[in-house]
Amino acid sequence: RRNQDMPPTVKIERVPAKDMPASPKQKQLMNFIHYYWEAHGYGPTIAEMGIAVNRSPATARHHLVKLMEKDMIIHRIAQQRGWALNERGKKEIEPL
Repeated sequence: RRNQDMPPTVKIERVPAKDMPASPKQKQLMNFIHYYWEAHGYGPTIAEMGIAVNRSPATARHHLVKLMEKDMIIHRIAQQRGWALNERGKKEIEPL
């Protein structure tokens, strides 16, 4: 009887992370990584990324993980400063 009084449930479908656009902070972080690579020939540290986007290194790392889930950046695990944009991420870069 109790279930008859309840409204029908609405099914909410999750959008896959790869289909989600980057947030403004994530775009800012991607721009920083891209232009850091251009200037230095290697990627920034997580601490440098945090400073660049006015966030803690932990928050910068959180954004990096989300960008990896969205398939916009790669992390070369065996390489220090191994964060880099892939082709999809490079399409998001805003020119200076």
